[in-house]
Amino acid sequence: MGRCIRDLRRPVKLRTARSSRGSCGARCRWARRLREERIAERLAVSRTPVREALLRLYGERFLERNGDGGYRIAHLTLRSIRELYGMRMALETYALRETVALADPEAMPALRGAQCRVGGACARGARH
Repeated sequence: MGRCIRDLRRPVKLRTARSSRGSCGARCRWARRLREERIAERLAVSRTPVREALLRLYGERFLERNGDGGYRIAHLTLRSIRELYGMRMALETYALRETVALADPEAMPALRGAQCRVGGACARGARH
């Protein structure tokens, strides 16, 4: 796990989802204020979807509020990372159980094959 966690004091490369407008990347420092106007301008979108995305990221604890009402990237601790992955594991396990309960028995061989491919990729350290 140690090689997966970066030194959180160093700048990191943030990537946004690719869209029909292309991709956008930015180098950010943890304490830097994320400016809604600047993000909207770089992505060539209105401020409304940017504001909604920032609120969602804040709600998911990826961002923290500045005193001036803006946002900054949240400082992640080993504890918060463990909490996030623990929650993810719980949700994915629940989703898998529900899916298997509804699965068509004829689809099980294909699902087992997919499971083996994913397991093998994880064992090799593949990333997406």
